[in-house]
Amino acid sequence: MSEAWHTVDLFRCIESPEPQDVIDLDIAMMQILKGLDCEKHSTELGYSHRFPRYQLKYVDMSAKSEIRTLEQHYWARERQLRKLERLIKERKKVLERNCEHQWERDWEDRGHRSHYDCKKCGAYR
Repeated sequence: MSEAWHTVDLFRCIESPEPQDVIDLDIAMMQILKGLDCEKHSTELGYSHRFPRYQLKYVDMSAKSEIRTLEQHYWARERQLRKLERLIKERKKVLERNCEHQWERDWEDRGHRSHYDCKKCGAYR
């Protein structure tokens, strides 16, 4: 971890950093945060997990391993998306259950039976 801190200290002295300097700083900061178990603390405080970066141009990888790496990133994000969808559904249910609804007729919905929306929480009946 001392090497990562050294990179941070070197970056402070650079007046006009090159793109590679910024990437090196980013990698060093991620190493520092990993050493401090940032993900555990973030989860305890209710924050989501951070996804690692990936290279768009893999230089030293075969095409097959590059695709496998990209698929792993894709599926990790897919899992987070599903988790977020479940969380949104749960929060909406709680909001609608605890709401003292103020129903208002939806005059725009002409093709169906009468439709009412709650002005407070957005629920419909």
